Amino acid sequence: MSALNVDEAWQPESSPEDTENQQQLAKRPRQQPGSAVGPPPARVSSLVYRCSPNLRPKCEECRRRKVRCDRQRPQCGLCLESKMTCKMPTTTPPRGPKKGHVRNLMNQIATLEQKLDAQERELASSRLMDLTTDSSDATSDSRTRSGSFQVPDFGDNFWTKPMLMHDTTVMSPIATSVTTPLPTPQTSSTPLAFPPLTPLASSFGTSDPLAVTMSSHITLSHLESPAHEEVCLSDMARLDLDQLYWDRVHAFAPMLNRSRCLSLSRDAAKSKGWACLRTAMWAMAAQLSSQFHHVRDALYLEARRLLVASDMDPNGVGIQLEHVQAWLLLSFYEFMRTDYRRGMCSLGRVFRLVQLLHLHELDGNSCPASSRADVAETESGRRTFWIAYIADRLTCLRDGLPLTLMEEDIRTHLPVSDQHFQGGQRMNTVFLSDVMANVAMGSPSSLVECIIITTICGRILTHKRRCASHEPIFGSASSHQELLQRREWLRSSLAMSNKALLTQRPSASEIPDPTSMLSALTAHINVLALCKIIETNHLDHTEDAHALVNDSRLLSQAVLNKVGVLTKTASHLSQFQTHPLLPIPLQSCAKYMSSSVAAKASEDGTYTAEIQAVKDALHTMKDVNNLAQDALNDLGSLASMELDLAHSASML
Repeated sequence: MSALNVDEAWQPESSPEDTENQQQLAKRPRQQPGSAVGPPPARVSSLVYRCSPNLRPKCEECRRRKVRCDRQRPQCGLCLESKMTCKMPTTTPPRGPKKGHVRNLMNQIATLEQKLDAQERELASSRLMDLTTDSSDATSDSRTRSGSFQVPDFGDNFWTKPMLMHDTTVMSPIATSVTTPLPTPQTSSTPLAFPPLTPLASSFGTSDPLAVTMSSHITLSHLESPAHEEVCLSDMARLDLDQLYWDRVHAFAPMLNRSRCLSLSRDAAKSKGWACLRTAMWAMAAQLSSQFHHVRDALYLEARRLLVASDMDPNGVGIQLEHVQAWLLLSFYEFMRTDYRRGMCSLGRVFRLVQLLHLHELDGNSCPASSRADVAETESGRRTFWIAYIADRLTCLRDGLPLTLMEEDIRTHLPVSDQHFQGGQRMNTVFLSDVMANVAMGSPSSLVECIIITTICGRILTHKRRCASHEPIFGSASSHQELLQRREWLRSSLAMSNKALLTQRPSASEIPDPTSMLSALTAHINVLALCKIIETNHLDHTEDAHALVNDSRLLSQAVLNKVGVLTKTASHLSQFQTHPLLPIPLQSCAKYMSSSVAAKASEDGTYTAEIQAVKDALHTMKDVNNLAQDALNDLGSLASMELDLAHSASML
């Protein structure tokens, strides 16, 4: 065995194909000595050459031409005939997966997804049971806190985590995919149900108890995990929310132009401000609809996340009008849904953004010319400013705070009618100062009437604050001259308020719009506030002053009788068709009726029926508007305080 070489030691079994190949090689011409053909193969590779041809790889040329290779060495038949260099590949491509391997992997992934889905449903059911067990304690606790709730701290990564708002593959009009379970009903024993003819309940499936159950009071404290709700709205749901906005929200916040919104929606990728605004529009529309209550909080949180992310973006385009409008809608949402203080913080942000965009001087000389290019956009900016102006006066009326948007700094025209605004027609209007100086304006719209009445309210609040600080109001040299000017101002203001009150008489045959109802109640409050200032702050002891006091007392008695009729009309309105700030003048009316000044003007010393009418109106709105619930709690504490004082006086 040692005498044999390697070739003789290992001889593979020959096959018919080997025999055929050997016969073909035998027919080839032998290489002559000194020819240009390459050197003979090395001794080491003789093992490869003597192996079966089926085990040898195809040459690169046959591989490229995709033909059958006879796998002969040193050259295959094709390369020899075509006089090509026969190159043998040094490396082989990696082998692909075995048959059925990919299918097994897909089956394993599907099994894992089913297990994960089952675990999520089990976790949601367990949390639902825990929340149901503690519902009685949470209900009493939420009512003691005036129906408000605290928005939790979601962490830094919350405001940068996207929400799936544009998935159109769902089959039902609305579908929710919740990583954290939705809150459960706490303050309502009967859940709000979908309309019986809509197939929404079946689309959610009966296995998910969270999809069909909704609550009119949902606390965001249940969403304390960093993962927030991911809401998927279909095209039909978006169209429905858009229509709800124009039907219910635009009635008290007419600051958007339909054509401009349509053009922005077609080019939404280029405008981040429009994404913020449209999400805020959907949140407000869902708040004023029983069908979309289960997605309102998620839409609100998404709108806030987009706005905060826009503020934190260093490469952003800056402040846009859509950002101001989105914050204004969110402040209304927070007044109605969350906490009053949170709404005031968002409204304060709106005031500063209004000033940064110079919306208070759109028609002044200092306003850039570029902002007056688009008629619809300019009018939308005007209306945004005036709606914020109205909110500033009414919130200051509730808490007695100083005004933020000062009347003296306004260089913006009053808004045109809604018909001209939606049509994009350029109309010439006047300034607020001209209207307050008794300049004729024609037939003003309900929004302009509300602006005029809230302007009178702001003047009364400013006068009241200056009286409390004992500082000269009119800058007179003598105190007597100051008293005379102050009395004349009160007289003229009372006449102006009474004139505005006469124009605010909603017809009994037609239902007033939210802005007209707000204007009518605010006009009554203006007269009552002036009468209270006249009676409680004695100017002097002249006959003129006594006559002014008597006139104010008679006027306040007549106004209080009208308030009772007006509040009954407000109680008959739908809770989805009232202004978000309507509880503020209602609360002020009830407070004035409970005061000692009103008792002097009353014949029997009480306004029990009128106060009950105010409470009935607030009860109608409290399921949708938390301001109404706060007003009821405040009136309840005020009534208990008056009972304690009366009991203490009787004991003495």
